[in-house]
Amino acid sequence: IKFPGGTSADRSHYCGGLDWIETETSIAFLIVPYNSEIHKTEASQMKPLNEHKLGTLYRETHEETGRSITQEPFELEAATVRMPNHTKYFFLIDGRTCRGELLQDEINKFDPETGKPMYLPLEILNEVLYFHHRAPLKVAIDELCKISRELCEKAMNKFV
Repeated sequence: IKFPGGTSADRSHYCGGLDWIETETSIAFLIVPYNSEIHKTEASQMKPLNEHKLGTLYRETHEETGRSITQEPFELEAATVRMPNHTKYFFLIDGRTCRGELLQDEINKFDPETGKPMYLPLEILNEVLYFHHRAPLKVAIDELCKISRELCEKAMNKFV
């Protein structure tokens, strides 16, 4: 299970979106089941060349979830991972501002590597999230704590 996201056509960057909503007792993040054994060969041909990181984020979010980001997301700079030929960027997205219905197919027909997107509360996400997405989640929680004491309290002790 991972956060929606993917790479640019030239593979110079990866962008992941941490789309969150507040529930009555917790904070939930939008995730997609991921099957790394399925590899799309034609997908890079459909990606625009020289795509900016926000373009990658918007495109990948729509392809993997069916939703469109309507408000500029907050870049989680502390979660950026710079590698020799590739940079990973992560963004915090207020799910209340996104448009469109979540895809309902168990296997995404536009992106067969991913499955049906869903919001998972932190206490469940803690158990199933892809290892490399745990650090960006911690940064996102820190940012949510800066936004609101109530959000911070809902996140406390739910993510280890």
